[in-house]
Amino acid sequence: MTCVAKVYRWIKTLLFEPKKKHMEYLKLNDREFQALFGICKQTLYLLWEHLSLAENSSKIEHLLYMLHFFKQYQTEDAAAIFWKVTPKTLRKHTWNTIEIFHRTLHTVRK
Repeated sequence: MTCVAKVYRWIKTLLFEPKKKHMEYLKLNDREFQALFGICKQTLYLLWEHLSLAENSSKIEHLLYMLHFFKQYQTEDAAAIFWKVTPKTLRKHTWNTIEIFHRTLHTVRK
C-alpha cells in the first residue's frame, strides 16, 4: 500500500470516530488544508505517527493546535475562539506538543 493510500485510509478512520473534535479540518481539500496548517496531509500523517509513538496520550487535535500556531501565529484568544476551547487549554496542549517534538526530534528518520 502506498503512503498516500495509507494517509487517506487513516483520515477516513479518524473522520468516523464520533468522539474526535475538529475532524472537519481533515475534510478540507489538500490546498485548503495546507493553507491552514502549512503542511500536506501526508506530512500530518508522518508527524502523527511520530507523536503517537513518543507520547501515547496525545490527541490529533493537539497536533493540529501546534501546526496552526506555527502557521498562523495568532493571539491565544483569537486561536482559542477558532478552536472553540479556552486559552488555557489551547496553551497547555500546544506547548506540551511542542515540548514532545523538541525532546524527540533527534529520533526522526528520513
